[in-house]
Amino acid sequence: MDEKTVTFKVKDYKDKSKEKVLTLSGVEFIRRFLMHVLPKGFVKLKHFGLLGNRNKKTKLALCKKLTHNKVYKL
Repeated sequence: MDEKTVTFKVKDYKDKSKEKVLTLSGVEFIRRFLMHVLPKGFVKLKHFGLLGNRNKKTKLALCKKLTHNKVYKL
């Protein structure tokens, strides 16, 4: 970190998870950081079960097959 920039290591998942060095202006670093901070009263949701990433396509396909691809409205 210096007067105008912040430098840190990131993992680039698009490039075989290679570790790279990224330098941003202080303002841009704070902007990106604050995108991960939830407003007061909000709760972060994590997806488990049917919406978990590991087998999402398989599970959703099975659900569609079992429900004959019907859409149910609440």
